[in-house]
Amino acid sequence: MAHKLRYLGTALALAFIGYVMWGGIGDLPEVDLRSTSALSKIALALLAYALSQVIGALAWRWILSVWSVSLAPGRAESQHLVSQIGKYVPGNVGQFVGRFALARQDGVPLPVIGLATLFEIGLLIGTGALLVVGFATCLPGYADALLSSTTIPDFGEAVWIVPGLAACAAIVSGGVLFREMRRQHLPAARPARFAVPVLLYAAGFTVLGISLSLVSAVVAPDTGVSVGFATILFAVAWIAGFVMPGAPGGVGIRDGILAVGLGLVVGDGAGLAVALLHRSVTTVGDVGIFGVGCVVRRST
Repeated sequence: MAHKLRYLGTALALAFIGYVMWGGIGDLPEVDLRSTSALSKIALALLAYALSQVIGALAWRWILSVWSVSLAPGRAESQHLVSQIGKYVPGNVGQFVGRFALARQDGVPLPVIGLATLFEIGLLIGTGALLVVGFATCLPGYADALLSSTTIPDFGEAVWIVPGLAACAAIVSGGVLFREMRRQHLPAARPARFAVPVLLYAAGFTVLGISLSLVSAVVAPDTGVSVGFATILFAVAWIAGFVMPGAPGGVGIRDGILAVGLGLVVGDGAGLAVALLHRSVTTVGDVGIFGVGCVVRRST
């Protein structure tokens, strides 16, 4: 059943990005990527993406510390940095498998790895959903434009579906995790301890928004998109790409959502160009982060 879902997810992701590319590829703008301005913005976007991964690594160390796991400086962070490359393996779970292996190699107890991973997923999805609602509330002009646009359906109250589902998932997961902690005789994690990871993930999503905004300024220097709108869009695209089975690294789903959302502001062709260029930036960033993580593991 699981492999059938992966095949279905892959087919849907490819169909979605194929449809988006069919609609925008004829309007792709000419972009001079050799100009000093473009190169500097791309470099900054790459650095912003790399910073978001470092923030994620710090959050992972903090989550492990909730269960009194104390590793040498850089050791827990390297688990996250090295394993992120695994998200490009078909199935969209390679990063978790890789991190599990690295954490076990570092002596982290099996139950703690499982619990920490579940909490990480829940906190990421929950934080992303809250950021979407928060930024949309603070930027009503963007929210109104998205919900009233003639190019997409009027979702109305459906804007609360994502955070609502995240809240339900958190409640169910919390019950399962509490039972597992009792069964494994692990100390209960105090909710206040997770405030720091939530803040780190919020910062990480915002930095990703900065990265996307910088890339949009390369393709559409006269319009571009603001950091707030880029953060909303990337959070929605990230959540959708993450939960879609069979989409490695959210490929197809994430890029399609970014292209459609950006197209509402900068035009279909430019939106597609931004999405594809940003995918290139993040892929290069993941390869670089993998290398940094390997160096850190060798030196600790």
